[in-house]
Amino acid sequence: MNKSSEADYADSIYIFYGTYIGVIFILGLFQNSVTLYVFIRDKRLHKFHNYFIVALAIADVGMCLCGHWMVVVSALYHRWVFARQGCVIYGFSTTFFGLSQISLLASIAFDRYLIIVRPHGLRFTTKTACILVAVCYIYGCVWAMFPAIGWSSYQLEGLLVRCAINWQSKTPFDLSFSLSVMVLGWMLPLFVIIFSYGGLFNRLRIDKRRQLLKRHRNKSKRHKNEGRMAITVLLMIGAFFISWTPYSVATLVAAFGPKDKVPTFLTVLPAIFAKSSIIWNPIIYVARHSLFRKSLSEHIPCLFCFGAKKSLCANRTNERHSDLTTNRREDISGNRISMNMARVKETFV
Repeated sequence: MNKSSEADYADSIYIFYGTYIGVIFILGLFQNSVTLYVFIRDKRLHKFHNYFIVALAIADVGMCLCGHWMVVVSALYHRWVFARQGCVIYGFSTTFFGLSQISLLASIAFDRYLIIVRPHGLRFTTKTACILVAVCYIYGCVWAMFPAIGWSSYQLEGLLVRCAINWQSKTPFDLSFSLSVMVLGWMLPLFVIIFSYGGLFNRLRIDKRRQLLKRHRNKSKRHKNEGRMAITVLLMIGAFFISWTPYSVATLVAAFGPKDKVPTFLTVLPAIFAKSSIIWNPIIYVARHSLFRKSLSEHIPCLFCFGAKKSLCANRTNERHSDLTTNRREDISGNRISMNMARVKETFV
């Protein structure tokens, strides 16, 4: 491969990378902004369980506004163009919002565990939910701040158009941070999630067995809703971990494996996969939450019809048209009755 073909190959990689991140940026910002708008407008969704969903959407929007666009611009120039300060800002924001999200997902899983497994024990309230959301954000902020003030650092990685924690440093000081953030920032929330859902599904299995023994096949509406919400949360958690696990494995290899043994493309591909995590939560929530879909159709009907089937939109349009026609007919018939009554009165007078 000659130099010109190598240059064309490198250009195509940067163009693909920048285009991909740009699409994720637009979709993620739009979807999560719509999610926040619907939750703010509809008071039926103002339940403390949904505060965690709102916090996740805020983190996704923050990751878009504080990071993704910088990668797109740098990919166009084939280099990082925001100097050292921009590298620190980007690394801090992605680390902060990423660790906050996994902490929030662990909190949601534990909330589901308390509701289904321990219904008569500790329960979340609006106050405790707000406090826990704040704690998750503070937890992520603290870990993101350490590299900015000297415990490890934020450095360019991959195609050199984005910044992250300096995973490749082999000094004991930097390795201590890499190990700490992996254990306390990643594995600890993962343990909480596994513990919560292990107990949750065990409880659901026991309840199902009891229902079969008692021949009570019809579940209560509350029980069905709790089980459905548990599956929704599990899908959100699964999407997050599927997106971020390849990148986590790559960083572990870079941190504790042989130096300079990780090819560049093995760090680029997991990072590309991880960036897509911001688009999955709104899709899962729209697909699984009937009240949210109803609220979306009420507050943003054009978006609902755009994403729905044509037949459904046509039926909605026909229903509205028929309602208007019925109202007009009722008004006309009412006017005719009034005129006939007036004529009858005139006749008797």
